[in-house]
Amino acid sequence: EEAKPPLPPCGPPKETRWAWDSVDGPQYVLRIGTNPWDRFEKLQGVLRSAALEAWKEHTDPRDPASCHWLKKFVISVTEEELCHGALWARPEDSRTRVLVLARSFEGGVPPGDEKAAKFMDMRGSGPDEDAQELLRQQKAMCQPDRSWSIPWAPSKGVDPSDTRHAAYLQEFCAAFEDASVTSLNEALADEVRPDEVVEEAERHLRFASVRAGKFHRSPTAARVLEVLDAYLTSTYHEAQQNKAHCAEGKSGSGKTYVMSMLAARAAEVSAARNGVCVVRFLGTTAASSKSSLLLASLILQLARAYDRGNVEIPTEFNPLVALFKEAVTAWPTDEKPLVLILDSVDQLDDSDAGRALQWLPVKDLPPCVRIVISTLPDYDDVEGRRGFKCYSTLRRMLEQDESCFAHVTDIEDPKDVVLHLLRLQGRTITGKQMQAILDAFDRRGPQDIAGTPLYLTLVAHSAALWDSEEEPPNIPTSVRALIVEFFGRLAKLRGDKLVRKALASITLCKDGISEVELAHVLSLDDGVLAEAYKWWAPPVRVVPCIVVTRLLNDLRPYLASRGSGSALGWYHRQFWEAAEDWLFARGEELRENVHAELAAFFEGKHHGAPKAYSEALSAKVNKFFPGETEGDRLVPPQPLVLSGDVFSQRGPGAQGGVVWQLNERRLAELVHHYMRAELQDKTL
Repeated sequence: EEAKPPLPPCGPPKETRWAWDSVDGPQYVLRIGTNPWDRFEKLQGVLRSAALEAWKEHTDPRDPASCHWLKKFVISVTEEELCHGALWARPEDSRTRVLVLARSFEGGVPPGDEKAAKFMDMRGSGPDEDAQELLRQQKAMCQPDRSWSIPWAPSKGVDPSDTRHAAYLQEFCAAFEDASVTSLNEALADEVRPDEVVEEAERHLRFASVRAGKFHRSPTAARVLEVLDAYLTSTYHEAQQNKAHCAEGKSGSGKTYVMSMLAARAAEVSAARNGVCVVRFLGTTAASSKSSLLLASLILQLARAYDRGNVEIPTEFNPLVALFKEAVTAWPTDEKPLVLILDSVDQLDDSDAGRALQWLPVKDLPPCVRIVISTLPDYDDVEGRRGFKCYSTLRRMLEQDESCFAHVTDIEDPKDVVLHLLRLQGRTITGKQMQAILDAFDRRGPQDIAGTPLYLTLVAHSAALWDSEEEPPNIPTSVRALIVEFFGRLAKLRGDKLVRKALASITLCKDGISEVELAHVLSLDDGVLAEAYKWWAPPVRVVPCIVVTRLLNDLRPYLASRGSGSALGWYHRQFWEAAEDWLFARGEELRENVHAELAAFFEGKHHGAPKAYSEALSAKVNKFFPGETEGDRLVPPQPLVLSGDVFSQRGPGAQGGVVWQLNERRLAELVHHYMRAELQDKTL
């Protein structure tokens, strides 16, 4: 299927229709009008008429049960939400998960009232009759669970000071609360407890599936896959195959995509041999970021696969390693062989010397076991982050046997890769723009990582935004410069203060930061709130959730799970280094200030207490709430102990011993930020 061309610029057109040449052939665009709203209405009419003409056989586009594509051009966004939430729901779900509350005005909305436009669609000075008819049809599609009819309050519509209106508002809120609580309680009663072993395995298989679906089989990747596939499919009793194999390549070289394709191939091989295939992309989940959690997860999955029953996981690391090595080397058999794939061992943290790799069996493997690992080259220490020597460690463990290594090198077919990446986004570019990308690719230095898929991925994301008539910009030849350029675009699109504070929090937190924590941290920043309240201030002093969600969606391809729960951190080392440069180039004082602010959040300093507004935030808030000078940011408490009492001899449920649950998240992050903010006195 042909990729869609990029949108043309929105300036005044010189002609109604024109063509230009692109790498996918000639493209044509029709321009209608110069006023944005006129253009929108005309284009909407053109599309609606064309859709009705194209699907003449679909005689009733308002059929509530219909899911036909035509409805996208006919119904409103509100009706589409209603369709997905209620009209297309299963009957059993509709009864328990759909609540319809309806309010109408006695005698309707008076069109001449100054607040009429707040309650109905208007066209000029009168009601939009077409919209009103569609609304009447939409209301007829579902029966309300509760309805109210109230008189219109002149110049207000709904007036809480009116007794009938106040009663309606109280009843409405109570009905909504009761129905919501009932629905949630029913859902909790029916909740199926998650199986952590299955869910962890599924997360990694899903991760591999997504990337395998986007894989481009370049000559470089094909050579690596050929070597590793030969290792997987070789006869299980070939003596020379008793060592693990390793894929090595610099950051952004596409190792993870190669390993995803290899995982798909390993699953086929294992299925044909009645074997077991276990896959982990390290650093993408909490259970694959620390060596102890990783080994426990792998042991539990292998115990299921090899019918070992309930295996007790040791609490000490050395016995855990011994059990893992036993599971990998002693449990598999010729009748049920094992393929173990571990991507990015360099992504482990340094707890229990995870990146020293002494826990990993790589030599003298049984004939029925295949292990494939991937890693970055060695990295030296950089301020704030420790380096690692996973590659040289593996070479030493594998006795410098070059046959055990496959090297992921620079891309040899950049044009094909760029076209593939653009088509994944449904975009294309002109021949001149493509040549600019290829020229930048050729200008890279011999030690640069600009020859990698990460570089071309960033270029393709940028190129997808270019206008078809736009002259190609000066494309950086380094990944670092491209990432900084990406951060700059995000700052312009989402807000400079928001982006800088969010990126600083992601970069500086020891074990990453969750979306909820990030929203709280951003809510404590007056500059971020003032920026977010540009047009409107909500009744509570928090950053709107949609602001955080949109930003994280922009960053999602480059983030991975870190630490506990849903904490997010950079997946590529290049992003962490680029963020450090972009955010803190002006000096260490700024970095220390952010650490101090994060420390204040993790110590719970602002919980339950109003925080005074800066001058900029006061100006924004006072437009809607005159005289307000401070506000509760609604951040959560950060107790030292989540349950029990650390100062008592016994905690809840203790039988002669001490039982409590420490807030480990607070302890780890708080000490880290105290130290980095030069607040050692507080650490003690």
